[in-house]
Amino acid sequence: MKDTLSKTPILRILFPYIIGILAAFHLNISTAYAICTILLSIMAYVFLLKIKSPKLRIGHNYILSIPILATCFSIGIICTNIHRTDDINITLGDSTIANAYILKVSDNDFSTNLHIHVTTAIDSCGNNHEINQKMTAWIEGNDYSITEGDIITFKFNPQSITNLKNPEEFDYAKYMNNKGFSYHVFINDGEYKKIGHENSYLSHSRCMQRKLKNMLLSSQLSPDAKSFYCAILLGDVSLLQDDIKQEFSHAGIAHILALSGLHIGIIALLLNIFLFPLDILGHKKIKLFFTLLATIAYAYITGFSVSVIRATIMIGFVIFSRILYRKNTSLNALFSSALFILLINPHALFDIGFQFSFCSVFFILLLAQKFTVFSPKQKLIHYTSSLVTISAISMLGTVWLTAFYFNYISTLSIISNFLILPLLPIIVGCGIIFLILLIIGFKATLLATALNTSFSFITDISTSINQIPHSHIDNIYISPLALCLIYIALLLLILFIHKHRISYLYAFMAVIAGSFLLDIAETNELPKGGYVIFNSNSNTPVLTFSNSKSLLLLCDEDIDIASFSNSHRNFLAKYNINDIKIDSITHSKNGVFYKMLGDKKAAIISSNEIKNYSFTSRIEVDYLVITNKYYGDIIGLLDCYDPHMIILSGNIYYKKADLLINECKELNLRVHNIRTDGAVYEFFN
Repeated sequence: MKDTLSKTPILRILFPYIIGILAAFHLNISTAYAICTILLSIMAYVFLLKIKSPKLRIGHNYILSIPILATCFSIGIICTNIHRTDDINITLGDSTIANAYILKVSDNDFSTNLHIHVTTAIDSCGNNHEINQKMTAWIEGNDYSITEGDIITFKFNPQSITNLKNPEEFDYAKYMNNKGFSYHVFINDGEYKKIGHENSYLSHSRCMQRKLKNMLLSSQLSPDAKSFYCAILLGDVSLLQDDIKQEFSHAGIAHILALSGLHIGIIALLLNIFLFPLDILGHKKIKLFFTLLATIAYAYITGFSVSVIRATIMIGFVIFSRILYRKNTSLNALFSSALFILLINPHALFDIGFQFSFCSVFFILLLAQKFTVFSPKQKLIHYTSSLVTISAISMLGTVWLTAFYFNYISTLSIISNFLILPLLPIIVGCGIIFLILLIIGFKATLLATALNTSFSFITDISTSINQIPHSHIDNIYISPLALCLIYIALLLLILFIHKHRISYLYAFMAVIAGSFLLDIAETNELPKGGYVIFNSNSNTPVLTFSNSKSLLLLCDEDIDIASFSNSHRNFLAKYNINDIKIDSITHSKNGVFYKMLGDKKAAIISSNEIKNYSFTSRIEVDYLVITNKYYGDIIGLLDCYDPHMIILSGNIYYKKADLLINECKELNLRVHNIRTDGAVYEFFN
């Protein structure tokens, strides 16, 4: 291990740089402080170099590294601050016009979804403003004439990307901000115009990707196979059905759907096989050079995802070291690719794909050779055992991230990967050949049939694995602190495996014990019950739960339990809610739900029929929840109810919500708009 670390000098730069990124995000350290730190570090470094006294030079090398670490730390802060998006401070109105460059285009059944780079905007007063921000955009209807690189002008009314503000919700706003998107815009049909086109390497890359995707979609592959091969060959997962994604995830093979180092490695392997005559002719360097060019080209046409960039850089390091006859460590290549990516985009540190990709490769590089069981002379057995070993180590490195982000783990992923991974190089190779044949105009019917059969085989395996009892465990909750402790424990275990020092084993056991104590403490602090009125744009879910772990769910229309559970899986996992039951008894004939939420009485208006009923006296309620099924005004409900607070459901159209809010203010009533203010909830012991 010591020898390995000595060959990874990039780590000494990467680690403080990452700490600087985290500090910039969580502590909001200004760029000015970072620049001052760099200047002071340079001065300190120069001063330390001039020290000649032997007494003062004790530990000189360690002291000398402090300014270097501080500089790397500060550069991390500066790079992060550079990539921050500023608020848009211009006077907006119906006449505000913006110009934007289209970065990415994707279509669905109802709209054209865009990633755009807004360059300038003219406000309602005629003033020209430089915006220079990336945004997401939705164009009403489908416009297949729009492509990457187009420049459009449109009515500009940006909205901040916000969360639904539900408890334990996935932070979508932060997720998009880390990708460089803080605003989105809605563009009505006919309110935009194409004014030009500007080519760039990225727009050209996206266009090539779309053309190849359209070739696959028009081929003889089955509908589900088309979406599958668009994912594993081109990195476009937008067409995959949710049930296929879930099947693959629970079987532990979802990683084959996302372009990664695995796919780049397969491309490199296939090229090595295809170009073997160059080895015979003594042109090994030329073969390596062509392999590098091919992997870069493949990364180019697939849109340069984080995992593909990482893999391409790693392969580049390995190839150049062989061309130059220099030794190379894979770990150094891994850290170099991480540094390169984070220098370009520090937000990538928080990208799920980045974390999964690097954790997987990091653990494989450190542990794979230590757990090689069979001799290389036994080629078949060695290949099989290596495959199982790599799959198990990759699972060890990423299973905790899976549990943290998705609240489940696959217990049989080793088996599913053992059955599928040996076939993947053949499938990817045939898929690439199929694409090449489509480009030159061949239908390749037999190859399409083979690819359809391969897809059916993979789906059959995943389905069979998922039918095995306890093939996956759901409802797992891991806190951020617990996740950090787990990875600290794993690193200590790796140190013990490499150095065989008992102190590392004791430290490992101490951290594990600490994580168990943390879990017990977090469990004891959980509330024994509570209620939540969730923010949803399609219905009004109302949940109550208690120690019995039962959940009563009320809503203004039918709701799919599976979809609901998936949307709120982190909440359900944290509060250990496993059984979801529909409460249909409380639904009265006049379209009103009545429910006790803790010590609060709630009436949920889920129909306009209440207008046809009269009450002998006003019913006092704590919450009067109004859904999109009620079309009347507030004053019409006050003849029936005496509410302490008006709650507007998240599925009420925003213009209707504004009218009701203004009416509540005029009547001096407390009002909570779930769409903007978030869910209403309370927990109790």
